[in-house]
Amino acid sequence: MNIYRIPTLSEALADDESESQRAHRQSEDLAAEVLSIAKAQILVKLRFLDRAMFELKPLATEDYPLASDGVHLLYQPMYLLRSYRQSQAFALRVWAHILMHCLFRHMFIPVGMKAEYWDLAADIASEGMVRELQLPQLQDAPGQRERNEILDALQKDIRTLTAEKLLRSSAVQTCSESKPNAA
Repeated sequence: MNIYRIPTLSEALADDESESQRAHRQSEDLAAEVLSIAKAQILVKLRFLDRAMFELKPLATEDYPLASDGVHLLYQPMYLLRSYRQSQAFALRVWAHILMHCLFRHMFIPVGMKAEYWDLAADIASEGMVRELQLPQLQDAPGQRERNEILDALQKDIRTLTAEKLLRSSAVQTCSESKPNAA
């Protein structure tokens, strides 16, 4: 005769916790696979970036949606997966954009510089370099037309978009001050 035993509250909570941990681990694994595929797609077209890409290690975190400390590509797995579901080009853009930040040492803010201005100038410069890489997968990515319009307008005055040149122009301060949440 089989007797069904009702689990205790602590047993039920432990089962729920292990299910939650399992789902979290699966999302981390899937996000890591998405980044791995995107990395391979970039390396097929841009072999010269192999050493830099292999030095930057993906690391799941809950601290930042996307970031880098110069050693790791930090990412929130669920943020990455949601964004990837909207556009498969997203993971390629993440790799290329963050790689450009690292190659140009954008994580080091110049002394006396407002971090807000530096971050914006570094992002614009990184986007300009990503565009110069001419990855076919990114040409029709969501928002690419708008990014191109902004970069084209900036390049009328500044031929090579570097964070330093952008900071010397008034473009970054104007953009930063026009943001609705600017202080």
